[in-house]
Amino acid sequence: MDGSNDGQVQVTQDGGKTWTNVSANMPGLPTWGTIRHIDASYFDAATCYVAVDAHYVGDFGTYVYKTTDYGATWKRLEINLPANNSNFVNQIKEDPDKKGLLYLGTEKSLYFSPDDGKNWIHLKNNLPPVPIFGIEIQRNFKDLVIATYGRGFYILDDVTPIREFTDQVRNSDAHLFSIRKAYRFQAINGIKTDDSYVSGRNPPEGASINYYLKEKSKDSVELLLMNSRNETIRKEKVLNKPGINRMWWDLRLQPYEFPKLRTKPKGKDWVTLDEKGERNMFIYDLDIGPGQTPPLVPPGTYTVVLKVNGKEYKQSLVVVKDPNTKGTEADILKQYSFGVKLYNATKNTLQLIDEMERMRAQLVARIKDKKSPTLEEKIFQLEAQLHDVYATGARMDIFRNPPQVLERLLAMAKEGQISSADAPPTDQQQEVLAIETDKLAAVQSQFEIIKKSPEIKKIEGK
Repeated sequence: MDGSNDGQVQVTQDGGKTWTNVSANMPGLPTWGTIRHIDASYFDAATCYVAVDAHYVGDFGTYVYKTTDYGATWKRLEINLPANNSNFVNQIKEDPDKKGLLYLGTEKSLYFSPDDGKNWIHLKNNLPPVPIFGIEIQRNFKDLVIATYGRGFYILDDVTPIREFTDQVRNSDAHLFSIRKAYRFQAINGIKTDDSYVSGRNPPEGASINYYLKEKSKDSVELLLMNSRNETIRKEKVLNKPGINRMWWDLRLQPYEFPKLRTKPKGKDWVTLDEKGERNMFIYDLDIGPGQTPPLVPPGTYTVVLKVNGKEYKQSLVVVKDPNTKGTEADILKQYSFGVKLYNATKNTLQLIDEMERMRAQLVARIKDKKSPTLEEKIFQLEAQLHDVYATGARMDIFRNPPQVLERLLAMAKEGQISSADAPPTDQQQEVLAIETDKLAAVQSQFEIIKKSPEIKKIEGK
């Protein structure tokens, strides 16, 4: 099918050898209208949609036609948009994987119809009023891509909720939509354009998880991520808001919980504690410091569980390997196994620091009454083997004092080390982990002995 700037629509069924003018079959076709876009159906060779723009002749109507018989007959779709000079149509597109789901681009807005043009819904979110001249669906990632006039390209990641939203979903208390496969992408080096006016933004990494709430839940809404052994590997409180909501899982295990420090660095009384008697732990910088992201999960099938008002809704999620890397899934499993050991050692170190800080804070208070100074010093010396107890948050603290168990574990786990490629850990990495876990075990053992002392039991009320 072919369209011209003077309102002529031609159809061929023999590969272009012969053409038939079917314009006269289109009811109400404006004279001298521009055939702006023709979209052949993915589901039926005889079906297509045509968008016509007549604003050049002062007609700002929304003209969209559909044929199901190669143009012998046409139906004009009823598109009841507000009357103004920006609602003429530039683009019409049928979803390639959902028959009857249409996307419409006007001179300032984007719409979709779930019922083949009977009803239209304004699709806005953060999309500004802009002329839409191109609409495409990226079928593998299920992304809606639009090209605009003057504002570049916009991408709506994952249109699954639009495809699957029905009256049954709308009337349900809650619904968890099916989840597209998630790629375990590895970062690659490239030219940085952060300061460029033409640079775009990538979507968050990982899995797009979409759910619907009819009403705000009386309790918090929770998402659980479970592995093939039915073990919960991630738990998240998510947005409790009526309508369609989205949570991105970065394909990593539960984030670390960094403890609050409850003592001042010895000899640095200028360091302050807040009203709760706490201060933040400083690992270079807790916003950008190394190794604070848990390991990536390996390829496989996972289960997502949405918990709302005592009910559970489940969907499967397939995580796949980055197709651009040369490592095998066996390599990734070795990497993940090592990453979990490193992750658990880091969690144990943080928990131990937290326990020591709580205990030392109580002992420091007693020291003011000239009690337990030796015991507090013993715990301090043990804690000093776990992390930099002299760190204050001042610039370049790490260069003033040697790194300890925690800093070394985080340094191994940082981006560019353990999971920077789909490859197994090196012998050197395994050796360092063994050394640090031995140190951790020794500190743990000595601390357990201290905890059994009468003075500690007295403080704890045992």
